[in-house]
Amino acid sequence: MLTTEQIVESLRAAISPGRLGGDVVALRDAQRVAGFLMQAAEQAGGQDAARGFHLLAAEAANSQDAVADDDR
Repeated sequence: MLTTEQIVESLRAAISPGRLGGDVVALRDAQRVAGFLMQAAEQAGGQDAARGFHLLAAEAANSQDAVADDDR
């Protein structure tokens, strides 16, 4: 069975190349997935998991901003 930790690691692995390669679309996709999973975790009562997904969504959003700043 897939664990929350494995999902978090997979999302982290998706964010890193997006940040390094300046791929805003990949970062936006990772942010959306993390946000969706955060909502699902909240609805299921998994506050720790929701917090982890929230942090990943924020990391992806911050990386998008950094890439956009680099493009200016």
